[in-house]
Amino acid sequence: MAFVSLTLSKVHVLSIVRNVQKLRDMMLANTDFVGTMSNMVAPIVNFSLGLKPTKAILHTVLGVDKHREFPSYTTQKFETWFKKNAASKQNSYKKTCQLLPWMLCQLQLPSIRKKTLLR
Repeated sequence: MAFVSLTLSKVHVLSIVRNVQKLRDMMLANTDFVGTMSNMVAPIVNFSLGLKPTKAILHTVLGVDKHREFPSYTTQKFETWFKKNAASKQNSYKKTCQLLPWMLCQLQLPSIRKKTLLR
């Protein structure tokens, strides 16, 4: 009976590990979705990602190194800022450039794109 109980426990643990790996893979593959959801509650996410217990959980469960520094999410997306502050001025420039809408600049570091526009 102990052998059956031990075997079921190993099967249960393996099932949990597979589910955690699926969650990790889903989060890493859908960065746009995770970023958009995190952006909605940016102050809470930023605060919690700085806590040692959160980093320990991410390290243990998802395999994210506990020494990893996460960029902060902003409360305003770059697109929103652009429409309010810079869109109307763009036609006055003689030269143009393409700024690709990657999520890091959209949700976490829009200052990079803002500085590019304001030069």
